[in-house]
Parts: sequence; structure tokens; C-alpha cells
Amino acid sequence: MSQTALRIAICVFFTLQMGASWTDGAPAAPTVSDAVVGLLDVQQIDAGNNRDSVRLSVPAGARLFSYPDQNRGDYHVGFGTGDDIAGGVMIPAIRNRERLNDDGWNVGGNNGGDRFAIVTSHRPDAVTQLTVGAHGVPSGMEMNVDISSVLFPFEAGFIAGHALNDSNNGPMTRLISSEGLGLGSTFVDSPANQGRYTIDLTGFGATGSNGVLIAVGGKNEANFALTENHGDGTYTIVCHDKATSGAAGENDPVAFVYLPFATDGLVAGRVAERSGAVPEVLAGTEGFAVSALGMGRVLLRISGVTDGGSGALLLSPEGGGVQNSDNIVVADWSSDLEGFVVETRDIPGMDPEGLGGEAMFAFAYIPVTPGPDIEWRPGSTVFAVLPDTQYYAQDYPPVFHSQTQWIADQSDALNIGLVLHLGDLTNRNNESQWSVARSAIDRIFPEIPTVLAQGNHDCGPNGNAADRSTLMGQYFPESFLAQQTTFGETFESVANSYSLINAAGRKWVILSLEWGPRTQAIEWAHQVLSDHSDRLAIVITHAYMHRGDQRIDRLVGEFSGSPYSYGTADLPGGTSDGGDLWRDLISQHPNTVMVLSGHVTGESRVSDATAFGNVAHQMLTDYQARPEGGEGFLRLIELAPGSSTVRFRTYSPWQERYFTGPGSHFELELVTAPGYDGRIFAGDYSLDGSVGLEDLNLVLGGFGERYTLEDLHRVLADFGQSTE
Repeated sequence: MSQTALRIAICVFFTLQMGASWTDGAPAAPTVSDAVVGLLDVQQIDAGNNRDSVRLSVPAGARLFSYPDQNRGDYHVGFGTGDDIAGGVMIPAIRNRERLNDDGWNVGGNNGGDRFAIVTSHRPDAVTQLTVGAHGVPSGMEMNVDISSVLFPFEAGFIAGHALNDSNNGPMTRLISSEGLGLGSTFVDSPANQGRYTIDLTGFGATGSNGVLIAVGGKNEANFALTENHGDGTYTIVCHDKATSGAAGENDPVAFVYLPFATDGLVAGRVAERSGAVPEVLAGTEGFAVSALGMGRVLLRISGVTDGGSGALLLSPEGGGVQNSDNIVVADWSSDLEGFVVETRDIPGMDPEGLGGEAMFAFAYIPVTPGPDIEWRPGSTVFAVLPDTQYYAQDYPPVFHSQTQWIADQSDALNIGLVLHLGDLTNRNNESQWSVARSAIDRIFPEIPTVLAQGNHDCGPNGNAADRSTLMGQYFPESFLAQQTTFGETFESVANSYSLINAAGRKWVILSLEWGPRTQAIEWAHQVLSDHSDRLAIVITHAYMHRGDQRIDRLVGEFSGSPYSYGTADLPGGTSDGGDLWRDLISQHPNTVMVLSGHVTGESRVSDATAFGNVAHQMLTDYQARPEGGEGFLRLIELAPGSSTVRFRTYSPWQERYFTGPGSHFELELVTAPGYDGRIFAGDYSLDGSVGLEDLNLVLGGFGERYTLEDLHRVLADFGQSTE
């Protein structure tokens, strides 16, 4: 290739690195695939109300549906928007017509003795994720059932809202909704009509026969919602108590979505029950059929649906009549009948009830789709982060192995350039657990550069961190780590090390510090960061961040798990917590941009600027308190050439699913100090009006050794580009 052609290629390359932007116009109308669907299978381990009393799993599909926490009848869900509460309305549904929770798989029975349940959509003010609440009927006690849940994002154009009040049974004071809906205008809560809200959808083209309104209770309380269709595009939503007979409402929150039948891909309709005779389709799309199964029971078949795990069946009981004004509707999939069995049950007796031709339910079937996909940017590099694996090494070796095997299997497809372990490779610092850890790491080493931190459970007799004795150096000696071309050196032991790597157009120094770093380890770390100030620095150490977006800092207060509470603190050299490390090390260098730690269960982060202008993003990632020692979740950090945006994702190879809440699925900006951006080369440094080998020599070689086209090929490869 000629010099001219080379310069043209490089100029094109840098143009590509700057990225292009497109302004996508909002779709004229949403499609069914714009909704994000999640299914949860809920197993009751016991009748308690603790996290471990319930085990959740996700059927195939529902890729971005997450459950960061749960207890009896309370399931936190996330859909990957970063702030689901502000981004849309969630409509849940039950997937069990009845459930006793005492069949051997589910243990302990239902506290209220109920067989049937209702579910509600709850948006806690203090968090950014939504909660599905499940309550038995008629007792109102929390009850475990399988659920489906659908998020209807506002930005996709869905017509949806969630009306909220500030006190129990008080007036509605807020309406979180899509554009065109307003509290007091299109959504009216009249004081004279307790729990009966009028909604006018004529402005959206609703006529009463060209769409369905689906509504549910809108707080974590044993209420359900019915809809009354007035046939002219206006509706009444009734918030009804779980045990009150009759049409009276209760003034509490409701959530709703209106789906026009013209919505692309939608199967939906309204059905009337005729006291056991053939039910009547009042309105609907194509693609479904109904038949009678007896008094108050209807079989709903949807074309192409062959199982209950392919989508969410959203149901809204209809009221406004004599018989249907206080009925709940329950449904589940019947493999024998190849359809959904839907029942209307009268409260509080809970018997199936014939409605004599009154409207029974409105429904919408939303197929499972992945939702907003986990997309990796072209040419990006991924760093994989393994938080505390102590319980995998002790009790669940297959989970540990699944993590590293997945990293090995995906190393080419995702361009995984680095693996970071945040410490506590073991729980008891014994031979058997270190052997498990070594066998797991051997699946990726030395092909993928790997940096290991030391945790408190990796130190001391039985992992008690009474002293700094460890088997880490026996199972991961320096000679082992030095097989990597990225390896730099250690300080005193393999518990302190650094590595050098180029990724996504930047040079990086990865610094790993021992459990509760001693004074001498911090002094060594200063030298490493200074010697490699031309590189952006990522520091990993076991104990640094705590829950609540704060560092472990003895000067601020007492923190569980503080390094100062272990025996190692009393040894020569002392110890350091997150506050010490921030003040004495991280904030003192212009090239530090990330600090990663584990040790404390949870997720949190804080971003602080130093006096130099760089911002250090400090993060906690630790899932050890979840079932099976963490369920295999690991953190993925994606870096893209030409971009300062760093993407963070959380994935479990063991469960083959992502966590997508705001603490797991987010983006941060690299903010570097002037002159310390770590770029391999960024442009026309020779000031000759073009980008070429002269610039490469200036940046990589200073003013000494000259570099060749071969070297340029190598550098461009770091960007995922070539000169061909």
C-alpha cells in the first residue's frame, strides 16, 4: 500500500472511530414486539416471607426480565430500560388458575388458605424498578404464584398510565403516563365515585369496539381492577377490594394500557360469558377462538400458540353488569386442551359464576420477545469481571466452571480481552477450594489475560483473615501468572500485581491490590501508577465499596465487613479501607478511571472527580448472597474504540440470563484528565495535515525508534481495523 493510500485509509479509519449518528423518528404506532415480556416461575420453598423462602426461575425467552430480589408474593422485576418506573407501565398477570403451594414442589401451603390470587403493579418511590405483588383471594394474604409481566414503554408510543395517590384510599394525585393522558382531563378521579375512575380515550381514536383496555391494581395491596366499556371510547376503571361483594370501589392506585386492535402483531379481544353456553366475542382481532367449558369457564385458543411459555396472557375482568361487578378472572395454560382455561370467580365465595351474557374479560396476548437486545458495538473489547466466587469453590463448583467456560467460549465472539477476579476465590483458604478455583481459571488461562485479587476469605486459617497466610501463591504462583504477555510484576506476593493491556484504542494498566492493602503495598501502587501514567488505570481490590453508593470508610462511620474489623489490621503495615484508598491513592493520580470491588453483597457505585480532572468510577459487584452462591452472575464491561462511553452488563452463564436493573445494566462516561487519556494514537500529532506513520512514530516511539507499516497494522488491530 502506498503512503498516500495508507493516509487515506487511516483518515477513513479515524472518521469511523468518531462514529456516526442517526436520528430515528418515533414509530407512528407501537408494535407488539415493542413491549418487553417476562415470565417468572415461582417455587415456594417454605411458607416464610424471606428471600430464601422463594426460588424464581425464568422460562426460555424473556431475556431481559430480571429479579434482583423477592420474598413471598413480592417479585422485583426489571426490563433493561435503566429506569423502568419512569419509562413505562407494567401490567402483570397470574399464570396459575389456582394454587395450593403444598404439592411437594411447593411447600408450606398458603397462609390465608386461599386457592386463587390476584396480582398488582407497584412502583416504589425509593427505587427505579417495579414490583409485582401477589395476594390470595379473599384473605388478602401474600401468596406465591407464577406470573407474567409486560412493560409497555412510553417511548414506543403505547397508551398507558399509572395513577397514584399519596395516602391510602386518598384521591389520585399523580398520573405517570404517555403523552395525551392527564389527571383531571382524560383520567378523572371524582370524589363522588369512590374507586371509580373515568378515562376518555376518544382522543386516541378509541370507539369502544376497536381496542382493549387492560387494567390492574396499582399498589402492593390486595386490590384488583375491573373495566367498564361504555361503547364510545370512554371507560370506567374500578379499583376493587379483594373481599368486598358488589360493585363498590376502593380509592387506590391502578395501572392500565389501551391497545388498539390495529397494533401490529396483536391478538386481543373482549369476551362475554353466557352461563356455560358458547361464549360471545364482543370485539377483537383475528387469531383467536373461544369455546365453553362449563359455567363461568372459557377455553381461549390463540393461533400458533402451543405452550404457556411463549408469551403473556394479560387479562382484565370486565364489570358494569349485575353478575360481573365483583368477579376476578384467573387463567392458565392447558396442554391437554391446547389453550388457556379462563375462569370468572365470584368473591368472596370464589365459585365459578355464570354471567348470563355479560362481559367476562378483555385480553391481550403478548409474545415473548427479547426486548431491547444486548448489543455489542463493532470493534469493542469486553472485560469480564468475576465477583466473589467463594461459595462456588466451596459448594457449587459447576457454577464457577460455567462462568469461565462461557468466557472461553465467547472470547472470540465478544472479543473478551481481560478477566478480572475481585477476590474471595475461596471461602476457607483450603486445598480443595483452591483446587476448584484453579480448575475454573485454567479454562481461560493463559489465552485470556487474567488478573486476580485477594479476598479476606483467601487469607488466614480457615479463611478467617486473622493473618495474611494464604495458599494463593501455591495455586497461582508468579511463574504461572507470568505466562501472560500482559503480566507486569508482583509486589512481595501474587496478592499485589499489575498487568498492561491495550484495548479499544487505549492503553491500560490493571492494578490488583491485596486484601486490606498495607502501607507498603500502597506505596508500591503509587509507583506503578506513576510509572504508567500514560495508561488509564483500573484498580481492583476486594474491600472498597459498600452498599448505598458509598465507600467503606472508617472516618465516616462503622461499616460491616470493614478491613479494620479483621485480624490482618493488627499486623505490621496495618490495613486500608475504601476511604483510605480513595484519599491516599486513587485521588492522587490523573490516570485512575475505575475501581472495582466485591466483599459486600450488592451493587453500588460512586463517581468522584480528582483534582486533576479525571473521574474515578468506583463500583461494588457481589452476588454471593443469592441462591447457589450467586447464581453465576458476572459483570461485563464493554469498551469501544473512538467512544468514551463504557457499557456495563450483568449476565449469568449458569442461568443464561441478564440482570437488567439500573445497578446491573448501565453506562458511564470515561472522563480523563488533560494529557492522560491513554489513547494509543489519536490523530495528527505531527501537525502535517494528515494522519499517518509520522504520527504513529511520535506517539508510540517518542522521538527515538522508528516504526513501520507492520507496527501500524498491529496498532490498527487493537481498534478492530486494518489497512487492507
